[in-house]
Amino acid sequence: MYNSNMTHLIQKFGKFLLVSVNDAKEAMCLFSTETLDVKEIKNISSYLKKLSGKYLLLIEAEKKINCNELSLRRLLHAAENRRAGIIYSDFIRQEGNNLFEHPLIDYQKGSIRDDFKFGHLLIFPCEAVKSVLQKYGSLPFEDNAALYDLRLKISTDYELIHVLEFLYTIVAKTQKKIKASGRKTEAHFAYVAKENILRQKKMEKIATNHLKRIGAYVPPLVKKVEQQQSDLQWKASIVIPVLNRRKTIADALGSALEQKTDFPFNVIVVDNHSTDGTTDILKKVCRQASPCSSCYSRKARSRHRRLLE
Repeated sequence: MYNSNMTHLIQKFGKFLLVSVNDAKEAMCLFSTETLDVKEIKNISSYLKKLSGKYLLLIEAEKKINCNELSLRRLLHAAENRRAGIIYSDFIRQEGNNLFEHPLIDYQKGSIRDDFKFGHLLIFPCEAVKSVLQKYGSLPFEDNAALYDLRLKISTDYELIHVLEFLYTIVAKTQKKIKASGRKTEAHFAYVAKENILRQKKMEKIATNHLKRIGAYVPPLVKKVEQQQSDLQWKASIVIPVLNRRKTIADALGSALEQKTDFPFNVIVVDNHSTDGTTDILKKVCRQASPCSSCYSRKARSRHRRLLE
């Protein structure tokens, strides 16, 4: 059995539980007891630099996860690869008496999207974690940003290994349905929502630093506009290609039209034969749009009548 003192080493960072272990028996402390002695982490970089075990387990604290010792041994065996930086596996979701397999996709070298699905249980070789922190610097304090930054830094020097086996089970919790107020933002476009602006800026900074680190960053090209081009009718155009996005197109148009400028610009929506009502929303916005308070020229006012091209 595992050492009961291991419960004192379980840390919580944001929505994740972390524990440093040397083998599968020690790792079972996360899954073989209902009561865990958990301590909050304030400085994740400081904690990671002092890891004492061979492996770091990270699981979602809000999920009920079942994992046996044999599965943990399989994951830790994969972590013994000297180039391994993160190990993750497929999992099974249990709903009542039903079991549903959830296969994940392989991580591709160079992937930087911050919402890549690694499942709910990850293994980090502590040597890899300490190495990248020493080489590339500390992590942000926020949980999502810190783990995103850690993943990109590890991927620079190590491999992210996907074990093609269903090694643990997620037990679905029964929740009462709560009637949501207002309009939901589609997950694919969540980054444009106002409440996500600060988070998005942090993630973009982390991604940009990573691209610079691996030599993939292409600096923006700035072209000086010659004087003879100043007589153009529109100084800038906002182009929005769209297909069946009735839930988000109004917000996208609102964001474009609310831009404050001292020059005329137009908004061009390319509607690729939408069938879900997107076209009707565009026509309605065209009829209702009025000049914004920051624009006074006739050219600037007319942009509101040029939403459809």
